[in-house]
Amino acid sequence: MLPFELHDIAPARAVRKRHLPRQLPFYVEPLADEALLSWLLRLATRLRVSMHTLACYSFGVDDRAGHTRWWLHPHPWVLARVSERTGVGVTRLRKMTFSGYQPVYRDDEADGRFCGRRFEVSPPNHRSLRLAVCGPCIEEDERPYLRHEWLFGWTAICTRHNVQLIERCERCRAALRVGRWTTAAMFAPGRCTRCGEGVRVFPDRLADPCVCALQKRMLGAKLEGHMDLTGLGRMTWREFVALADVLIAGVWRWTSMDERAQVRALYTQSLGDSHGGNTYNGRHDALRFLAWLVGGWPHGVGPQVAQEMLRRWLFGGEEFASFHLQSEWTGKGGMETYEIGPDVRTRIQELYASLVRANPEEPNGVRSIIESTRY
Repeated sequence: MLPFELHDIAPARAVRKRHLPRQLPFYVEPLADEALLSWLLRLATRLRVSMHTLACYSFGVDDRAGHTRWWLHPHPWVLARVSERTGVGVTRLRKMTFSGYQPVYRDDEADGRFCGRRFEVSPPNHRSLRLAVCGPCIEEDERPYLRHEWLFGWTAICTRHNVQLIERCERCRAALRVGRWTTAAMFAPGRCTRCGEGVRVFPDRLADPCVCALQKRMLGAKLEGHMDLTGLGRMTWREFVALADVLIAGVWRWTSMDERAQVRALYTQSLGDSHGGNTYNGRHDALRFLAWLVGGWPHGVGPQVAQEMLRRWLFGGEEFASFHLQSEWTGKGGMETYEIGPDVRTRIQELYASLVRANPEEPNGVRSIIESTRY
């Protein structure tokens, strides 16, 4: 038990009479657009305790490793408890969370959500929380902190500076992460937890315009529940996530090695990119690839590849019909699957049917482009 928590050891009668618990001895002011996680880690640093100690003994949250990510969608009781102990209003705390956004669907807030690795490799039983930060923001901050939009696992750019978010240390190439939950350490989001190197600002890492446009629409849809995409029309957030999963899974799981190489060649050629980026494990390049698949629908090479992936999912048999996504972490040491619901599947079927009606002479023309060997 910590010294500043000793006041909680009191007879039950005294606690009932007092009504409200005593506030913590130090106050930390939340910063503009700060994530609740960031503020809590700064508070733990100020109190010289671990995040686990602060969450468990001060707020009643038993989360030894942060796997539940309770700070993204905290229970109202937890917010009330945090408010009582810290003096920060509940309304202000709620704005630091994802409470105002659409509910979680198919693990849509997880790190690297639309990267290739999520569709090809089963996650390990333990993985610490990865971060993505804006170098210029961290450099400008008097006290570096995390903006709440950065915690979406697919956010790839800083809209203020129009640069790609940094995900890895330049020196050791380790992913930026939060330190051990049970260890008291200074919260420094601008430094690598492995080697201690500070993030470096690279002015040439500008965000691709198509990624800027797609991320803006995605953030709007996550907040408002729907988005408009050229050629695809209005889609709900759930429909967009499911469609993106089908398209990306089609490339990473339902193609042969030769087909995948041909798709990658088409992607790099159509964008004039010699390397195609890190679509396997990078947020920015993953969104760039997704934007290529849905941009200018139904015309263009990317949308044609996407249409073939849709066809395989809808008519490729049980292997594709039972498609699901594995979560990175459930908090229980196992994995959950997230099936695409019948309502969303019907919407995607209608989308494909309208495509066939609009192009009756070449409903599966993309097969000749990637020279499919499966059919």
